[in-house]
Amino acid sequence: MQMIAALISVLAAAIAFGQVHLMRNTAHGELLNEMLRWQGAQGLRDNRARMYGIASKPFETWTAEEYRCVERVSTVLDQIGFLVKHRYVTMRAFLTWHSQVVLCFQIAHPLISYRRSEENVPELFLNFEWLARWSLEATRRRAWWHKRGWRRLQERTSTLTTTFDLAEISSTRRTDEPPRP
Repeated sequence: MQMIAALISVLAAAIAFGQVHLMRNTAHGELLNEMLRWQGAQGLRDNRARMYGIASKPFETWTAEEYRCVERVSTVLDQIGFLVKHRYVTMRAFLTWHSQVVLCFQIAHPLISYRRSEENVPELFLNFEWLARWSLEATRRRAWWHKRGWRRLQERTSTLTTTFDLAEISSTRRTDEPPRP
């Protein structure tokens, strides 16, 4: 009887672990989806475009709207930096976005330095700075699409860009595989 109770306990623990793992993955997926939505939101894209427009403008001549624009972008990138740094979301979501993060930080740096010193808050936008520094390092590393595994995958799937005959594709299904509904 005790053996059965122990077995049931172990089984229940394994099921609970699986549920927690599944819930964690679901939460991370939702968080990644939300973060990518932030990244591509029209408002943030417009603010980044405005930021690029003031890149060569001295900080002292920024208007109040330009100041707020840079703050909005910095705040979102600080939040994204926090999520990426603490591995709530994968860093791979930003593989093609590195140079824009670095550029945004370079433009925002005068504002960030000013606010850190004036408000005596050295950690202000620190996750944004971390994301920019990590992104700069990532641009220096060899990208995954330049590595051997990617080239081999491209070679094996070189016919991907050609038109397939649907009858030909269906004939490649394994014969022991049951038909799909």
